[in-house]
Formats: sequence, C-alpha cells, structure tokens
Amino acid sequence: MSRLNLDIGECIYCGSVEPPLTREHVLPRGLGGVWTPEEHGVALVLQKATCEPCRQITQKIEEVCLRPMMDAGRARLDLKRKDRNKGKMVALIDRPDGSSERLEVNSNEMLGAIVLPSYYEAGALMNRPRTDTAPCDYRFIVVAPASQRLLQQSRRVGVSFTANSKTFAQMLAKIALGVAVSKFGVSGFEPLVRNFILKNPNEGGHWVGGFAGTQWKEPPSQALHRIHLQTVNANAGVFIIVEIRLFAEFGGPTNYVVVGRPIER
Repeated sequence: MSRLNLDIGECIYCGSVEPPLTREHVLPRGLGGVWTPEEHGVALVLQKATCEPCRQITQKIEEVCLRPMMDAGRARLDLKRKDRNKGKMVALIDRPDGSSERLEVNSNEMLGAIVLPSYYEAGALMNRPRTDTAPCDYRFIVVAPASQRLLQQSRRVGVSFTANSKTFAQMLAKIALGVAVSKFGVSGFEPLVRNFILKNPNEGGHWVGGFAGTQWKEPPSQALHRIHLQTVNANAGVFIIVEIRLFAEFGGPTNYVVVGRPIER
C-alpha cells in the first residue's frame, strides 16, 4: 500500500505554523483513509498539516458523522479501528409474534446499513446568497445483510441512525480541502471552505452540493470511494470542485464541494 506523504509545514485549515503539526488523513481513517480512492494512485496522507486546535475540531466533525450515521456498515466492512471497535452492537429486532426488542449482537452479525445525505446544487456556483440550510435527501445503503442467525429468528432486522447533514457537509469539505492541497499545495489555490469547516456549519448549502432532484445517473463503480478534482466555469466564476462519492461500490450518492478558486499565474 503506497501513500502520498507530502510534508506541508503549516495547518491546511488555519495557516498556523506553530508546532506541533500532525499528519492529516485526507480521507478519514474510519472510512479507510489508508486505502487508495478511485482515480488516485496512492492514499492521501499529508504530513505536518494540522495544528492541534484544528485537529480537535476536525476530529469531532468526523466522530459526529462516522459513528451515528454509518457505524454498523463500517463494522461489516472492517473499517473501524481495532482499538475502537466494540465487539457488540445494538440491533432493532422485530419478532414473528409482533414483538420488538433492542438486542445486543456481535458486530459481524449486524445489518450493515449506512445513511448518507445527497445534496442539491451548491449556492456558490449560482452566486446565490448564503443560507443557513444545506437541503438534501437521504440515501439508505446496505453494504452487508444481517447474519442468518438473526434473520432466522426475526421478521425484520433494523439499525438506529442519527443523521446530521450540516456536519456531514463539513466532513466533505474537510476531505475536499485536503485533496486540493495535495494537488496544488497550500499556496497554489484560493481556499474557500476554511471558515465553513472550522467555524460556520451554516454555510453548507453554499459550498457543498450534489445531484439530488436531477435525472443524472451515477455510473457503477468497483471502488469503495471515488474522489475526483476538476476546475469548472460556473455562472459565478471559475471554481475548483472536488466530487466525493463515499461508498460508491454500494451506490452511495455523488456530492461535491466548491473548495476554492484557481490562482492566475
């Protein structure tokens, strides 16, 4: 497994050069950040790229997304870190007699379900005023069925979710910023999402978008995740866009982040 180990030398989120600066997995480790996403030859790991205050903020963002929204699916795909992987999880069981219960089961028996937001068009591309909402639909994905043991004794097996579309949009922006830095360097483009990631989750509808409500058909993918950077000429100007399709192999939605503007040379 190869990695892109760029030595950045400053925090990609706030620009601080004060030590200690720690490494940044562009794709969170809890999503397989040491693996190589589609369209990338190596895993994206930035060295000396995050100051401690920003690390704490982005770590919290990841925790709010990874655990409540996709814990069961990550457990079935073996994406959970071994030192944090609980051997037991709670399944919602509907019995054949009509009764229901919350049953503690082994994590490898859980229904591997995930919930992911699918956003509408980002306001920045159309130069719309910034709003406090990031409109989205939700897509429920099953990456692995419940165990035969559970299915044989149940009428239905379920998973409890808590979804936070604002924080999920911040996590996508965090990934996109790291991708742009790995491509252009910290001074090779004008970043637009730093404030959104660190301070203002209410800007999600401006910087993060997707294809919900359109007829666009997502192509099949054999990769777990797909990340694609491009420069686009939109109504509001030229932007660097990073498309992020988490769990693409299982039909995850494509969202994108308006991460920055190119710098004219």
